[in-house]
Amino acid sequence: MNRSAPGSTKRTNLRGAAAWSYAQNLGRMAITSGLTLILAAFLGPRVFGVMSLALAFTGLIEMLQKQGLAPAIVSRKELTGPQADTAFWLVVGIGMILTGIGVVIAPVWAGMNDLPELAGVVRVLACGIPITSLVVVQEALLTRELAFKALAVRTWVSAAIGGIVGVVGALLSWGVWALVAQQLTTSVVAAIVLWGVATWRPRLRVDLAAARTLWSYSMRSAGGSIGVFLGGRLDVLMAGPLFGPVIVGLYRMANRLTTLVVDISARSMQAVALPGLSALQDDIPAFRDRLLSMTRATTLLCMPALGIVIGMSDSIETILGAEWHGVSLAIRLVAIGQLATSGSLLIGPALQAVGRPGLTSLLAWCWVGTSALAIAGAAAFGSSALVSLCAGLSLSAIISTTSFVAVGMHIFRFKARRMWVAWFPGMVGGIAGALSSAAVAAVIAGAHSWARAVLAGASGLAMAAIAVLLAAPDLRRALRSQVRRRRQLARTV
Repeated sequence: MNRSAPGSTKRTNLRGAAAWSYAQNLGRMAITSGLTLILAAFLGPRVFGVMSLALAFTGLIEMLQKQGLAPAIVSRKELTGPQADTAFWLVVGIGMILTGIGVVIAPVWAGMNDLPELAGVVRVLACGIPITSLVVVQEALLTRELAFKALAVRTWVSAAIGGIVGVVGALLSWGVWALVAQQLTTSVVAAIVLWGVATWRPRLRVDLAAARTLWSYSMRSAGGSIGVFLGGRLDVLMAGPLFGPVIVGLYRMANRLTTLVVDISARSMQAVALPGLSALQDDIPAFRDRLLSMTRATTLLCMPALGIVIGMSDSIETILGAEWHGVSLAIRLVAIGQLATSGSLLIGPALQAVGRPGLTSLLAWCWVGTSALAIAGAAAFGSSALVSLCAGLSLSAIISTTSFVAVGMHIFRFKARRMWVAWFPGMVGGIAGALSSAAVAAVIAGAHSWARAVLAGASGLAMAAIAVLLAAPDLRRALRSQVRRRRQLARTV
């Protein structure tokens, strides 16, 4: 059993790590997207709304238990064994305390939403929090070492097994408990697999000096983590009491589908950004070039993918069924906000990499404020609440992106034109993908819902790829070079 200092392992190549990070999220998207549509068709928006309200509550507890320790571990130049051991026991201890608090106050959250059944769901889900606390430091160490292959295996296996359990539960008419079973199974399997593939094991020790060192950074980072969490979950935390579980379910389905796209195409690079940029924190010109290069790669994938989802939204609503009426427009509105967010996703990790987590916290809390105003405004629109909610939150995302980019331009000293150049090919691909997939879906409107969705998506993908190549001459040159190389290799063989 390896008990060596976690930072002593040789780091793998950043490009290989990014590839495995994308593979991790691609596999998860392939597994969960189909399962989500199947479960949604069986269970309906109200059940998804109740589950979203429960996960918002337990998600806050899970986020608080980390206390910013994960980025503190990933971004450190040197990490000792005592520091890793101390972080592990801090997370486990805090997780146990917060779980107890969550179980006690669950009825309060249920009462705020006028959903008595919500208390039981929250209490059962809270039992999974100590399990997740066991993998926080393990995951941070693997991220630090860029060992995304192990993380990918964990994600694929846990998502598949959890999804199967959820579908079986839905077929057995378990209602919301099918989703609870899916969530808990995924957490348990993820913990088992991660401990199986990881080599580090904690020792039973807590070093006070190490705790103070980690706590100093983590407290500054925790403010940003809380702000980011509230910015991403405030929709449910506020919308539940204001609009009820059905509106929450419709909105969260739109958000979940678009978030899946962002996770595979953009957040994969975000996961690599902190360790990848931390290595260049003392060389700002090289740091800036890598940041812009990674941003370009992120938007090249994310923006076209979101454009395709926008064009397929009517087909998706048809697949889900009549209970989900209105979700197509919600998908389009939410995707616009996600398009904006994808352009600034790497600014936060970049600020953490240069030791400025306080700025990330400030920007995240500004996002929380604009989101709160958007949700409060949507509550005044009665029958159009879903549209107002989605539109308001998308506007909030655009404002937040503008703020993050402005701060990034100041701290890392680059002009707006360079960011625009990084975004441009992805934006062109997104527009082409949306128009093409929407046009094909309209032409074959009478086809079977799944066939219509597949054909529309394939058309959007083809046109988006062509548009990206037309907008990015360097990609065309790289593609030609790759083709020539393969032809030469074929001739020699």
